[in-house]
Amino acid sequence: MGVNFPDIRYIITWGATRSLLDFHQEAGRAGRDGVQSHVVVLYHGQQVGPCEKEVKQFLKTNGCLRVGAYQSLDTNMKSLSPLHNCCSFCATVCKCNGHSCNAEALPFEAGASLPEEAANKRTREVTSRDRRDLDNALKEVVTSIEMQGLSIDNTSSHGFSEQLISDVVSKCSDIFTIEDVLSNFPVFSVRAALHILEILQEIFLDIPNLEKMLALFSFSLDFSHHTWFNLEDLTFTDSGDELYLSCEETPLPTPTVF
Repeated sequence: MGVNFPDIRYIITWGATRSLLDFHQEAGRAGRDGVQSHVVVLYHGQQVGPCEKEVKQFLKTNGCLRVGAYQSLDTNMKSLSPLHNCCSFCATVCKCNGHSCNAEALPFEAGASLPEEAANKRTREVTSRDRRDLDNALKEVVTSIEMQGLSIDNTSSHGFSEQLISDVVSKCSDIFTIEDVLSNFPVFSVRAALHILEILQEIFLDIPNLEKMLALFSFSLDFSHHTWFNLEDLTFTDSGDELYLSCEETPLPTPTVF
């Protein structure tokens, strides 16, 4: 609050804001001299859970990020013209050939590229019936947990929120490992992530090393909440028939630039 430097060129939001109003308040500190500036949002999938619905919709924007950021405030919002002055998405589709059109990557993006394993990321064909079956199976897990008296309310104990179920169903074509779940969805426990992988395996029969993961993280009663908390710091990678664990920091996805 109170920052009024006119020539701020970059606002970097580390973790998605709780509301769109917070996002716009932070973004408003850039470019107060009228010169084009950039707002960069860096976030991890698990950080999105506490965010308001409008923020989650904005982060899922498949088109113009300016429209996505203002849609809930102004339904008539349009992309800026020329498009290369609007957002990172519009800059990639702009064909005006004007000044700064198809500009080079931002300084902190220079040389950035997807890891080889991300470039060759697995995917599966998913039918509408598969999605219905997955949705029903995830909801059955929630019902089972609630019937056992393990839930105080709809999500406080089991963590299977309606938003989580919806996200998993919509993106199930890309989920194959525990890292896929923990890195891209608002899942706050290894237990919940493994439940999701078990259900995917029942439907698609293509989850690698699932039995090894289940054996490694046995749901025995002597697993305390402290143990589960410590396991959240681990990342998981698959290599052939072996399962590897490391405590290296999980990399953030490619930044969204608005």
